[in-house]
Amino acid sequence: TLTEFCQGPCPKNQQVLVAANVPADVNRVLQEQGCTIQLRGAAIKTLLSLLEGCADSSRAAAISRSVSFSSIRVILDDVWDHIKGNINAGLQLTEEQEEVLKNP
Repeated sequence: TLTEFCQGPCPKNQQVLVAANVPADVNRVLQEQGCTIQLRGAAIKTLLSLLEGCADSSRAAAISRSVSFSSIRVILDDVWDHIKGNINAGLQLTEEQEEVLKNP
């Protein structure tokens, strides 16, 4: 995956993907209403992997110009509301939900 391609970290791979405007593609996934929470979570992981070990402020600035942080906030709020609603209703999280929370 693109995330694994960047991890290590691998500054050259991170630099190439940011220059290719991958953060803008990730942003489109984050804003697409039909995407699952899992896909959006993977997109956020990709953004984080682009910054892993980064000491280059220009890369972080390029990413921040391409990403709608309000979209990320909405996603996180939706996830939290879903989890909180299940807990308040006395429902337990599924194994998959617990795994996502343990290994975001």
